[in-house]
Amino acid sequence: MKKEAIRYSSISMRLVETYLIGFASKGGNVQQILSAVGISPALREQPKARVPADQFRRLLLAVIQELHDESCGYLSHKIKPGTFAMMSHAVIHCIELKSAWKRLIQFYQLLSDEYSFSLIEEKSETYFRIQVSESLAEFGDIFTISSLVFVHRFMNWLIGQYIPLNRAILPQSLADQYRVNDYKTLFHCPLEFNQSQNQISFQTRFLYMPIIQTPHTLSSFLKDTSELFIRYQLEESFTAKTRRFLAKELPFKSVEHLAKDFHITPQTLRRRLRAEGNSYQKIKDELCRDHAIYYLTNQQLTIENIAHILGFSEASTFHRAFKKWTGRSPGSYRKLEYH
Repeated sequence: MKKEAIRYSSISMRLVETYLIGFASKGGNVQQILSAVGISPALREQPKARVPADQFRRLLLAVIQELHDESCGYLSHKIKPGTFAMMSHAVIHCIELKSAWKRLIQFYQLLSDEYSFSLIEEKSETYFRIQVSESLAEFGDIFTISSLVFVHRFMNWLIGQYIPLNRAILPQSLADQYRVNDYKTLFHCPLEFNQSQNQISFQTRFLYMPIIQTPHTLSSFLKDTSELFIRYQLEESFTAKTRRFLAKELPFKSVEHLAKDFHITPQTLRRRLRAEGNSYQKIKDELCRDHAIYYLTNQQLTIENIAHILGFSEASTFHRAFKKWTGRSPGSYRKLEYH
């Protein structure tokens, strides 16, 4: 995803909270670090609150820097900053994805006995599995989720294309109603919850894709690896394509205009989105919500201005939509941001 698209994305405050658990357990000042990256601590009390993705990116960097720990405090020992970069240099010269994935596993197995990574290859489907020590409790579950997302997206980057996931099996402890929606956004595939076996699966043919990145492109990539947690880049699903095309201009295009850009009929576009568990209206509403949250951080824009930019004919219609998305009116949400 390009910087412009990242700027207008948003992250659930519930997801932000999961990345603060380890930080708080190590004695970190949650209120202080949230304020430092521009996230109002008052948003922690709002179950539907969301924050601009760039603020979340800065929060991740701040947590790692303050704890001096790339695991964000989830493990009993630190994974020092620079570890991921060293692993990346170790895999960048691999010829194909399979060898890179196995080398990543070998590298991280050297660092701790609190987790175990494995790659199980079958004829048509391959599984990347993570097991953690029971002593880590909920910290281990969040470490599992983070690692599955991070490794998958790193592998996408290595081969320069998205690896569609067949299924993600996640820790049972994280199966509450609100988090499930967040994890659907992270994995873009059917989810199951099972305490004993946590993994992602994908078509085996991707293991034999060539590594297209080089030491030169790696140097640029390592300048900000936190973006791996918030990017949609490389994904070639119709959901991702729809997001990208809609985000190009405001107000958002109609489904008819969008289908014309894709050289298909509106009926075909709706059918393909439905097959991915999505819809044009749902994607449009999410983008509209994310743009609204971003614009509300700009005090120079009135709420009426924002409503007009987003294509609402009346400010009152925007008020109702925003309250449905976040549980609060635009005005009260803006006050929380600057509380």
